[in-house]
Amino acid sequence: MSNIMNEFIKNYINPDKKKQQYKRSPYKDQDSVRADKFIKHCQSCNKCWEYNRKHYGGQIHVYENFPTYGKEKEMCPICSN
Repeated sequence: MSNIMNEFIKNYINPDKKKQQYKRSPYKDQDSVRADKFIKHCQSCNKCWEYNRKHYGGQIHVYENFPTYGKEKEMCPICSN
């Protein structure tokens, strides 16, 4: 039994291998900056909204449960009509 266990340890468990460190994404900080730049808060309906970045023309994304701290206050196109 010990030979089988030793082979298992030698072949499958590498004691020299270090634990893989969690690498922080370089884009993680940029996501919050982009959210503050593009997402606006409408005070009349109390929702956050943004234009679709791919099709900037007419599509609007509305977020009901979204943090409003640090967002620019601007009336959404739905409430302004």
